[in-house]
Amino acid sequence: MHSRGLRALIAAGFLLTAVTLACNAPIPTRLSQPTDTPPPSPTPTSIATPEEACIHEAAFVADVTVLDNTSFPAGEEFVKVWEVANSGDCTWGSGTQLSFASGDHMGGPDSVDVQPLPPGASTEISITLTAPADPATYRGIWQLAAFDGTSFGPQLWVQIVVPGASGGGLAELYILQGTFAQQTAYTYTVEFDRGSQTAIDYSVAGVRSFSQAGHSQTVASQEFVCDPPISTITSGDDVLENEYWLLHWDSPPDHLIARRIVQLQTATDYSPILSTTPYPVPAGTFGGDLAVYLQPTSQMQSDHPSILAKANELVAGATTELEAVVRIVNWVRHNTEFACPRCEGITYADAVMTLQELKGNCVNFANLAGALIRAAGIPCRRIFGFVADRDQSYAGHAWIAAYYPDLGWVEYETSNWMPAYGEVPTTFLLPQHITILHYGGGPPFSSNVTESVEELHESSFAVIEHPTEASSVATTIAAEQTAGYVITLRQDWTDETREYTITLEDVPEGWHAVLSDTLLVIPPDAASRTRDVLLTITPPAASAAGAAATISVIASSGGAFVASVDVTVTVGP
Repeated sequence: MHSRGLRALIAAGFLLTAVTLACNAPIPTRLSQPTDTPPPSPTPTSIATPEEACIHEAAFVADVTVLDNTSFPAGEEFVKVWEVANSGDCTWGSGTQLSFASGDHMGGPDSVDVQPLPPGASTEISITLTAPADPATYRGIWQLAAFDGTSFGPQLWVQIVVPGASGGGLAELYILQGTFAQQTAYTYTVEFDRGSQTAIDYSVAGVRSFSQAGHSQTVASQEFVCDPPISTITSGDDVLENEYWLLHWDSPPDHLIARRIVQLQTATDYSPILSTTPYPVPAGTFGGDLAVYLQPTSQMQSDHPSILAKANELVAGATTELEAVVRIVNWVRHNTEFACPRCEGITYADAVMTLQELKGNCVNFANLAGALIRAAGIPCRRIFGFVADRDQSYAGHAWIAAYYPDLGWVEYETSNWMPAYGEVPTTFLLPQHITILHYGGGPPFSSNVTESVEELHESSFAVIEHPTEASSVATTIAAEQTAGYVITLRQDWTDETREYTITLEDVPEGWHAVLSDTLLVIPPDAASRTRDVLLTITPPAASAAGAAATISVIASSGGAFVASVDVTVTVGP
């Protein structure tokens, strides 16, 4: 539900300036425990009374009972308990309540009283609920409210599964609406020995603010804390506008520690993705500096016959660049499996071998998706960063960015387990991702550290805004635009592999509507029980203002209807 803290200590294979990195492994079981480092405070709510003017705020600490997707038989009563902390400077006085906000009520009360709580203290809040009668996944969202009814603090939710009588396997379709926003406190620590050097230069990547289509990252503060203190620090940018810092020590001791501490906010927008770029992209569109991102490399062999053949297969019939990119990204995500390189002796990460084996880690999948996208004639580059989505993480993470003439660089998740733990569905979008490096530029500074380096990633976060699930949506676009909708299929608990066929109904003549995937397979041991499908809708070029279409997306399994969502697109003036 909400983050706790992240800790990992590993030998350096990923120093944020290196080509390879250890990857977050899929963790199918969610753990909830208090964080060692309090999460950053969300945007506070001011409550003024005649006696005082202070800030009411709260921070999630832990799920004490009923982790996400716990199964309960229909009609069974259960108690959900959250631990929360008073992170403001007001005492929660008499009249403070936890109130039902949205979602599934599950037979619970409209509100429950919360005991008075001074700043800095924590408490447990419980509600008694009842599992609904029909098999499905249910989520109820709750939020604290002050004595005057003003809501404050993060949303708290309970999500359960009511299995079907024959072992489950029901599924839902929905479209997320709104924004997922998260504040994260992220510390990256490196430790190493001086070795034979009399002075130390160490180059480390910074974290930058940026905004792209559907995603933004805003850095509030960034500092370096080192032991011993550094003699000098110098900043510089590489050719890709990555930010680097050169940490320099004169006459250091034998052992050194450097910490990069960042406070930032990330936001992923679940509005329709709008693009005007057709596919194939017109010849000559990607010239100049972009040409290098179309070229094959030793890791992204985009000219290899097997890569070219698979790319051509995946994008056949695509009419927009958006559609072509997501077809490739989702094929990689839905057809590969995680394999621990150290566990299985995997020493490759290049695209050709990954295509052959269809397993690996995040670097494998980023290289494969990148090679396929380049083979399809679209510039692509690899991204290095971190995903603040869980209690523990091994190290950094890798994904890709594709270039659109009308949108610029847009990043996509290429692994099939990110983000974890159900804050949002596992998706090709970027909730909870922290972008650090656009790989390929090379740092402006070099390091002279020759000894082995150990890394430690620590993170705590607070979710400050969450999207809602919708079964029908509507938007207005220009006649020449294409609207892309991320549609999620979520399978409830099941003990067997299920296949879902995704089809479209009610597409008017002349309108172009297509799905990135038409067959979704979810085995019982999958890292995630959700799958993303991109629906792209393009009205006829000559459409008059006011022309509209309502298109239904249908999921069926074994020939039987399972679920549907409706998308309405209207042509604007």
